[in-house]
Amino acid sequence: MNAKITLPAIRSRVGDWTFYATTMRLADVASHVKAPDEVHESKRLSDWIQREAIESHAQAIGEYIASNEQRFLGSIIIGVYGGHPDWSPLKIRLSSSGDLTDVQIRRLESALGVLHLSGEEKLFPVDGQHRVEGIKRAIKSAAIDSPIRDDSISAVFISHDPSTVEGVARTRRLFTTLNKKAKAVSKSQTIALDEDNGFAIVARRLIDSHPLFRGDDSRVAFNSTGSLGVSEKSALTSVVGLYEIAKDLYGS
Repeated sequence: MNAKITLPAIRSRVGDWTFYATTMRLADVASHVKAPDEVHESKRLSDWIQREAIESHAQAIGEYIASNEQRFLGSIIIGVYGGHPDWSPLKIRLSSSGDLTDVQIRRLESALGVLHLSGEEKLFPVDGQHRVEGIKRAIKSAAIDSPIRDDSISAVFISHDPSTVEGVARTRRLFTTLNKKAKAVSKSQTIALDEDNGFAIVARRLIDSHPLFRGDDSRVAFNSTGSLGVSEKSALTSVVGLYEIAKDLYGS
């Protein structure tokens, strides 16, 4: 269990998402934010997603944090579930209200507050996976008195419901929406997380649910290509191969 943590937070809403904008020390990010390993039933599928989405850039980000005095990182978006997160509004007392009306003051009070985390919550990056992993690497190699540990990064907390299929799909869809707007999404990332691509959904369901694959991940090669390596002994196909098969069958 992680230690309790209290963060200043602004509560806002966009569409049907309620979110909390806050700031976290890099040391707290490294110790509290974990990989999104509960989005899929298959552990190997989760590991593959981690590798495809994160590993390629994390080392460079870690080196940038450790070696750059003028370092700066963009915001990360964090999914939170479990535990007992609690947001408390702040009461605003102004020495001079100036031009603020009572309505404006109430609006400020409804947005400004403190986010309390019990330490039992599971936090994972919905957007900013590369930055989180880079932060972990930088903190791991930093001296105990390094100023890097007290550096801060802005973070946005959203709620994640892992108890229903719809809740998990909603978070996966947010992941791909955010990443599609930021940069081109690779085929492997699309297969791993896209909730609007029917072929990707079929490929994931086959791995998670079909008797041929469920409980025996060795029958699927978790790589970023559609081909099997010459040393492969047990896999029948790859994740990308399943995706391509689904597309071919649909078109036939």
